[in-house]
Amino acid sequence: MAVTSAIRDLIARGFTVEQALEAAEAFEDAMTPKLTARQARNARYYQNKKATKASEKRLKASESSNSDDSVLNQTPPHARVEDNLQTKKITGQKENKKAASLSDVAAFKADLELDATPEQVEAFAKHRKAKKGQNSAYSAMLFRRDAQACGLTVSQAIDTAISRGWLTVKPEYLAGRPRSTAPPTAPAPKQDFNSILDAMQGKPNAPHHTGPTIEASFERRDRSGTADVVQLHAISARG
Repeated sequence: MAVTSAIRDLIARGFTVEQALEAAEAFEDAMTPKLTARQARNARYYQNKKATKASEKRLKASESSNSDDSVLNQTPPHARVEDNLQTKKITGQKENKKAASLSDVAAFKADLELDATPEQVEAFAKHRKAKKGQNSAYSAMLFRRDAQACGLTVSQAIDTAISRGWLTVKPEYLAGRPRSTAPPTAPAPKQDFNSILDAMQGKPNAPHHTGPTIEASFERRDRSGTADVVQLHAISARG
């Protein structure tokens, strides 16, 4: 018989509801099999183990929450005074070096722009920087000296140095450069001794000799007057 049916039957017989429930509980206890001592011990063991796991889970959740809060609220450690001073010193040195570099370049450009265009000077400064050259007021003075030694203006020297890939110009650099020269003079005409001889002998139609005049003596090998080969002996001209 079901428990519900038993309760209804008891109420129908005049039992109160409370009496019927007590009777049902007593009936269930009687029907439930009794646990042995070992079964009861095992049941308590598993029940305690389950409770322990639940407690550990709640503890871990609490620790994780506290750890997150501590990380968020943690303040960075204070730096030492010596570290702060060293950092400021290094930063100041870098800034001073950068300012000095800018000052040197500005002085270099200002000097050369007195005799060259700003575009030329800007290109020359970049050219020297790419070739690891120094740009400063002293560098500009040395460049002016080199340009003067080569007989070039500052503007010409800048263009020459950039076009040839030089840091500066030097006379020895330009030694192989072709220079303009006067046109070669015509060679002196060769002395035509036959023409000179004909003119001295008074032969007609003798060509007029336009070359330099020299004094000479001649003689015939044949003393009898027969025409023969004539030898001409040139002698130094008398003043």
